[in-house]
Amino acid sequence: EAWLRAFDVILLGGSSMPAPLLAEIRTRRLPVFLTYGSTETAAACALCPPEKIWSGESVRGTPLPGVGFTSNDEGVVTIATPALGLGVWPDAPLESPWTSGDRGDVSPDGSVKISGRADRVIITGGEKVDPARVEQALLSTGLVKEALVLGMVDATWGEVVTACVIGPSSAEGALRKACEQLEPAARPRRYVFVPSMPTNASGKPDREAIAKLTA
Repeated sequence: EAWLRAFDVILLGGSSMPAPLLAEIRTRRLPVFLTYGSTETAAACALCPPEKIWSGESVRGTPLPGVGFTSNDEGVVTIATPALGLGVWPDAPLESPWTSGDRGDVSPDGSVKISGRADRVIITGGEKVDPARVEQALLSTGLVKEALVLGMVDATWGEVVTACVIGPSSAEGALRKACEQLEPAARPRRYVFVPSMPTNASGKPDREAIAKLTA
């Protein structure tokens, strides 16, 4: 902890914030700025400062100067920014405002709260499930180190909510109990316990490889 306190600023981003880590940042009052952005937006385009995190307020990103957020009826966030990249080869040039593919809530003050990727939504029995909410419920128990929730193809339901977690299989009962706070469709029907999560070249979960583990 001492070496972390030696920093004036710690930038944290790249994926959703696990509830236990957020609680630890608050308890230890670490100088963490939560960031939101992408390669296309030249990295961060919104920040949540330490003071807001410490206060226990809802974690929302304040847009950087020149940045504006909007969301459509499906909750998909668009970003208007002068820092938008020219394009991604070999696709067409990028245009601002740019559709991020992330789902989130944009408040009247312009701040944004990201809930997950729009393309990760699971449709099971006709119900839409946001896997990020399920992952947060699992991680908040403190019983698992990592959690990834996928929709696996099923002949009856279309997709079934499946949780792949790093943790002891003995925790399954407690995890199911924790997910009772979620609507029935969002509760994982299957749990797969693994010693580690496959990752891709950028260090993020390799969803294709993980899907094979849960098949």
